[in-house]
Amino acid sequence: MTFNMRNIALAIVLSGLSQALAAQDLLASPAETYLGSVNEAAKSQSIGDLDIATRALIENQRVSTQAKFDTLWKAYQMYRTVPTLAAYTVSAIGFLKPVDQLQALKDEFTRKDTPSKNRVQLVQAIAGIYRAPSAGPALTDADQIRNSDVLLFLQHAAADQDSDVARAAVLAYSRAVPGPRAAALIHQANQRGALGAEHFMRESIIQIPALPAADQDATIDSILVLGGLRANGPEAVTLTRLLGAYLKSEKFTESIGAGSRQKLDAFLLAQEPGRTPGWASGGFPYVDYNNWLEARGRLAGVSDSAMPDFMLGQLLGSSSGGEQVAAVMAAQFGPTIASKATEPQRKQLLQRLSNTGQVSLLPGVGQHDLHARAVQMLAR
Repeated sequence: MTFNMRNIALAIVLSGLSQALAAQDLLASPAETYLGSVNEAAKSQSIGDLDIATRALIENQRVSTQAKFDTLWKAYQMYRTVPTLAAYTVSAIGFLKPVDQLQALKDEFTRKDTPSKNRVQLVQAIAGIYRAPSAGPALTDADQIRNSDVLLFLQHAAADQDSDVARAAVLAYSRAVPGPRAAALIHQANQRGALGAEHFMRESIIQIPALPAADQDATIDSILVLGGLRANGPEAVTLTRLLGAYLKSEKFTESIGAGSRQKLDAFLLAQEPGRTPGWASGGFPYVDYNNWLEARGRLAGVSDSAMPDFMLGQLLGSSSGGEQVAAVMAAQFGPTIASKATEPQRKQLLQRLSNTGQVSLLPGVGQHDLHARAVQMLAR
C-alpha cells in the first residue's frame, strides 16, 4: 500500500514537471513555429504560406516586440542571401516599427554584401520608425532624436548609387516631411534618373501644399514642362490623372496660390479626359473625367456645397455629351446634381444620355449599366 502511495506521489510530481516543461515549450513555440515556417518556405521556394505564420507572430500579444524582432531578425540572418525571403522578413520587421533596433537595421544597410533588394526593404523598415509629430501623444526627446536620425539616414540613402534604393529613400522622406527639403531631394533624384516621370510628377504634386509660394511656382512649372513635352503623349495623360486625383481635394487645393492655380487649370483645360488624342485607347475614362472636373472646380475656388452646381453647369455646357453626364452622375455628387436640376435641365441631360455611344466607362462596368443608372437618377 505504501509502495503504491509513493508511486502515485512520484507520478504527480512527474506530471507537474511535465506540465512545467510543456509550458516552457509553449512560450518558446511562437519563435520555433515561425522559423520552421521560414525553413519550409525556403525549401519550397514559395512564401505563399508564410503570411499566416507572420501574422500569427506579429499579432501574438504574449510575445514581446523585442522577441518578435529577434525572431524575424534571426530569420533574416538565416536567409539574407535569398532575395525573396530576405526582403519578406525585413518587410515584416517594418510592421513592428522596431524603435530600439534602428542601429541594427542601419548597420545591415551599410554592409557591403547586403543585396540591393534587402537594402530597399531596410530603407522602408527604417522609414517606418519615423513618428509624425501629429500622430498620437506629444513626442518625447527620444522620439525627436530618433526622428532626426531616421531623416538623416533617408537623406543619405536618397543619394545612393543604387537607383532602387535612392527611389525608396526619396519616396519615404517626401511622405514623412513634405516641404522644400523633400522637393529638393525629389529634384536631385530625378536629375540622376532615379525616379522616372510618374514618380517625379506624383511626389512633386504631393509637396505643393507644403511649399512657400515661390517654391510652389517652380515645382508646378517643372511638372508642367515634363507633362507638356508631348501634348498628347503619355506624360500629359499621366499628369492629368495625377492632378485630378490630388486637386479634387478642397483641403489640398486651398493652399495653392492664384497664379499657380491658373497655370494648372490652363493645363487641365487642354487635357480633358476622353477628348484629346492621348486618351484615345481603352474607352471613355470615367474616373479620370470626374476627377478632372472636380479638380477644375477646386482650382476655381468651388467648395463642397457649391460643387454640384458647378458640375451641373459644366454638364449643361455645349461641349459635354452623354459619356460625361453618365460619368458624373455615377460619382460622388451625382445624387445631389439630380436633386438640384430643374425639369428642363434634367430633360437636357437625359437627351444627351440618349446619344451616348457604346463605350465602356469603368473596367468591369458596361456603358449600359452606368447609362441606366444615370437615367434612373434623372428621370424622377
